[in-house]
Amino acid sequence: MAAFNEPPAWVADAVLYQIFPDRFARSPRLEKPNGLEHWDSPPTHHGYKGGDLLGIAERLDYLSDLGITALYLNPIFRSASNHRYHTHDYYQVDPLLGGNEAFVEFLDACHERGIRVVLDGVFNHVGATSPWFQEAMANPDSSWREWFYIGDEYKHGYRAWVNVKNLPEINLDNPKVRGRIWGDEDSVVRTFLRDGADGWRLDVAFDIGFQYLAELTQAAHETKPGSLIIGEIWNYPEEWSPSCDAVINFYTRQIILHLAHDEVSGAQAGRMIDRQIADAGLEPILKSWIVLDNHDTERLPELLPEKWQRRLAQALQFTVPG
Repeated sequence: MAAFNEPPAWVADAVLYQIFPDRFARSPRLEKPNGLEHWDSPPTHHGYKGGDLLGIAERLDYLSDLGITALYLNPIFRSASNHRYHTHDYYQVDPLLGGNEAFVEFLDACHERGIRVVLDGVFNHVGATSPWFQEAMANPDSSWREWFYIGDEYKHGYRAWVNVKNLPEINLDNPKVRGRIWGDEDSVVRTFLRDGADGWRLDVAFDIGFQYLAELTQAAHETKPGSLIIGEIWNYPEEWSPSCDAVINFYTRQIILHLAHDEVSGAQAGRMIDRQIADAGLEPILKSWIVLDNHDTERLPELLPEKWQRRLAQALQFTVPG
């Protein structure tokens, strides 16, 4: 597959900071609904803390002082869940986060400090509250039914991601769906890049597939040269690297964790990293993200209980390619 034009060179030396928007900071400028969890109380699966985009914007000096040059936000779009992976409306930033107006203010504040912003694109599935899905299920004659996989052969009467009932899968084989997500001029991907976002992290990119990832990446680069498309890929990155700019490099993460657990030697770890670069190419690896933990994994103190293990892992995170 041909290489993409104008790859995002800024990523190679970026220092990324991931933010789970509900749990980072609340701004006093935004009125909050009743029923939020107390900020300092232990988090629960379904409760909201009420963090918002203005709360992040008001703390950008702190992030800049840490050396942060780019932010990756977990989903910000209107949703029925605190993590917002159950998308209700791709075009509306969640009102609890401040809505589209707060997003513009947040972007402007980031760019004034030279901080780029990568959004989380959840394009394999929507939430069951999505108007697209609600219309598809309510009306047997609706054209929206072609946007999903609906039939008696599925456990819930429709195909759901990993059989989670409130995550109906989108039918990306439908060209109208691909147009709405990334192909059309007013698509989700193009709209938010034009509004100022600097890239997209693609949730469960391994379920979107090579061909459609490549289409989405090309659309992003056409809309905003230098934008980043990075895929959530858990396996070896060689075969995926031609389909998007880079991947979240869980393979290197595993090498680092094995080394910190003394399960491989330094020489073995070096050879595995060299082999990965030879197979996938240096440029994609340099643009890939190396995470030691994130919202999908156990936290680092649970993975590496000894302080020396964590210090070794973090030193490698900042020194190996990526």
